Amino acid sequence: MSIAARGDLRMPEALRLTIEPDPAIDPRRDFYRHVNQRWIDALVLPPYRAEATMLSLLSESVRAQVAALVNAIAGRPPAEQDEAERQIAALHESFMNEDRIETLGAAAFEPGLAMIRSARSRKELSHVMGRLQAQGVGGALEVSVAIDSRSASRYVLVLSQGGIGLPAPLMLGQAGRPELLPQYAEHLRTMLGHAGVEPAAEVAATVFRLESALAAGHARPGPDGRHGTKRHRCLAGDLAARQQGLAWSSWLDGLGDVPCDAIVELAQPQYLAALEQWWEQHDLEDLRAWLIWRYVHEMVPFGARAVFADNFRFYGQALNGLSEPRPRPMRAVSIVETFFGDVVGRRYVAEHVDAGVIGAARELVAELTASFRARLERADWLRESTRATALRKLESMVFEIGSPSAAQPAAAWPADPADLIGNVLRGRAEQHSRELARLGRPVDRSEWKIDPHQATAYYRHGLNQVVVPAAVLQEPLFRPGGDPARNFAVLGVIVGHEMTHAFDNRGAQYDEIGRVRNWWAQEDRAELRRRIDLLAAQFSAYSPSEVPGLKVSGARTAGETVADIVGLRIALHAFAGTLRQRPRGRGTGPGLTPGERAEIRRFFMYWAAMWRARCTPERMRERISSDRHAPPEFRCNGVVGHIEEFYDAFDVAPGDPLYIEPGKRFKFI
Repeated sequence: MSIAARGDLRMPEALRLTIEPDPAIDPRRDFYRHVNQRWIDALVLPPYRAEATMLSLLSESVRAQVAALVNAIAGRPPAEQDEAERQIAALHESFMNEDRIETLGAAAFEPGLAMIRSARSRKELSHVMGRLQAQGVGGALEVSVAIDSRSASRYVLVLSQGGIGLPAPLMLGQAGRPELLPQYAEHLRTMLGHAGVEPAAEVAATVFRLESALAAGHARPGPDGRHGTKRHRCLAGDLAARQQGLAWSSWLDGLGDVPCDAIVELAQPQYLAALEQWWEQHDLEDLRAWLIWRYVHEMVPFGARAVFADNFRFYGQALNGLSEPRPRPMRAVSIVETFFGDVVGRRYVAEHVDAGVIGAARELVAELTASFRARLERADWLRESTRATALRKLESMVFEIGSPSAAQPAAAWPADPADLIGNVLRGRAEQHSRELARLGRPVDRSEWKIDPHQATAYYRHGLNQVVVPAAVLQEPLFRPGGDPARNFAVLGVIVGHEMTHAFDNRGAQYDEIGRVRNWWAQEDRAELRRRIDLLAAQFSAYSPSEVPGLKVSGARTAGETVADIVGLRIALHAFAGTLRQRPRGRGTGPGLTPGERAEIRRFFMYWAAMWRARCTPERMRERISSDRHAPPEFRCNGVVGHIEEFYDAFDVAPGDPLYIEPGKRFKFI
């Protein structure tokens, strides 16, 4: 049965990568809708989702597999569970025990609120803020541990601006959604009331005022979405000795075991002075009210039904356009994944990934690498010094496929089946402690940022590493021994995209071992900038169909667009190589045979199908304001015009909407 005949497309049918182009839509005018319009028209967007893409639908399919795994663990008698399984079962029960959560009500928030109320001075409140951040409660700064970009051999503590419940442009009324501010003010009052904070209206007004003032001190990203100011570095001991505003020594002491000689990197240096001034200008009671809200904000998703419902009403419905929250059993599985992702991931791989899949994926990656190398060697616009280093970077690239090569130690914290919020705080505290423990240790070059059952892939600059998790090594993205056109057009392009991030406008700043180093010839870097600027101008003219008139930021999305174009080009080059290896008819000339041309057309249509998506207008507005990726329709229509083979395969000529003049087509390799 065709997509059009169904007319009511739901999971898992929506995940099937069927190709049923709409003949009424000219592929030279709108290739995205030519391939995908029937799917878009038929898809029923689940009420708990603000968007559906092929990757998000695959994630949902994987989540169902993981749910079966977690539910099986939780349903076993304790005598048949190992220690990790008992932890998982206890955490799962604490989330699903709604009667216990309802009985506790506002009392569930009291331990954290009491800690905040006990602070008798700014210094003590600084310490409490650090202690709460050690339990995963956001303070005025976001804290993370990252690889030192200057040496790639050690870790640094990264401090980034934070402390507000909405992005700064929304908080300051600069993002075109003025209706959100009064809704947010009301949301503050409602949530504080649920937590038993009185007088809720006055405290909410104070919090709104303080967050607005803090948002004014946030550094604004440049057109490319990045903060152009060079990061500032100091030692943790020097930060602790700082006397202005915040009691830094007390905050660091509450945060945990941060060695005095640990390097601290300030992602937005100008925010430091703004934060100190903000902390100094407001009295203790106002700062206490703000920190109470930071704690409540983090904990309300784990509160009683009415608390969760009111939180969803603002963040889910008003901000993102969702109709309903995800069902509670799905959220229970998510919280298990959050704290026991390593355990779940290992079992997922054991149950759902056949032995031959990893080997077949490695073969595909080897062909992509060979394609990348061949094209890089022929990139005649690069000077020899730039090309030689680029080739070394490609040869040094590490591919982690399926699951991490080194297993992480199991989480070891006491999960209590009757204490959900306590479990969340203890679980986050253990994760935070593990992060801090990396300071002073050599970099683990095999580490992953995600679990193997997450349906995504990424490139990590500090490790020159591409991670391809087990979850993407399945239908519809990949099938060992399956249709090469689809394997290369989908998984091949995904991997090629991530490889390209080693060489895009950001990747060009890192060398083959992950250090920030200028290895490009000055003339080559200027030429790359010129080519990227042309792309940015092209994409800045686009406006998504969900919100007509709202423009894409071509500068912010440029890095991902470069990766889309080059990833497509190298995957197509690798696929074309498989066609040349097939027997050709007698008397066939050097060009494509009709059969090969048909295969190239199929490749492009499978690739276009990968971008099919539906999205609420609210979610699209949020994406346009902050996402580094262009909307899916432009990741298709905006990219194909840069690929020469598309012109031949679909007879695209000057005057066609998707035609791009040769001098304006982006080419890296």
